[in-house]
Amino acid sequence: WSLVRGIDTGRLDYDGSTDLVTGNTIVTVVATDATSLSAEHTLTVTVKPAVTGAALLSVPENSSDWSYDLANLLTVPGTTATWAVTAGGAGLTIDNNTLGFATYPTPDFEDQSATKQWTATLVATSNGVGSDPVTVTLDLANVDEPPQFGANATVSAAVTSGVANNAVATLSATDPDATDTLLYTIDSATAGFSMDGD
Repeated sequence: WSLVRGIDTGRLDYDGSTDLVTGNTIVTVVATDATSLSAEHTLTVTVKPAVTGAALLSVPENSSDWSYDLANLLTVPGTTATWAVTAGGAGLTIDNNTLGFATYPTPDFEDQSATKQWTATLVATSNGVGSDPVTVTLDLANVDEPPQFGANATVSAAVTSGVANNAVATLSATDPDATDTLLYTIDSATAGFSMDGD
């Protein structure tokens, strides 16, 4: 704390150098004249929990579960708080101070109709005092996915032993990640077979 003096006035400032416990803090200010006579004035200062100004979180696509410990949004170590959604937050829930989905959507990034962002305004309450609102934004993150052969891919074929250039099957796979290029190889070392094309 510091006291900025003026003519018959004094402005009390908090310089932020000391982490204060949330709740009510009592500060006593003393005014002293040139003859050492003084008067005291007691102030009750309400200390709010310190939180980050905003948070951008990432939700991996296709995951079966996701949660975030809201204690990470408190900037003063050792602060405990209870969190609540005050605006937005459709589809989100807070359980034991952990942010999550009420019903996990398992969203697919490549699905053009899928929700790809969620926003909520949260307030932390500690020792009966609420924090400034903090906006939390959840972005759906793209995850590299493996290619897949179609359900109708050939699973059996016939060739004549010793006859070259027998086409066994034409196979095709798709990759959910549109920018990926597929390379076809034979996984097992079976003599006599090769891949033609890619």
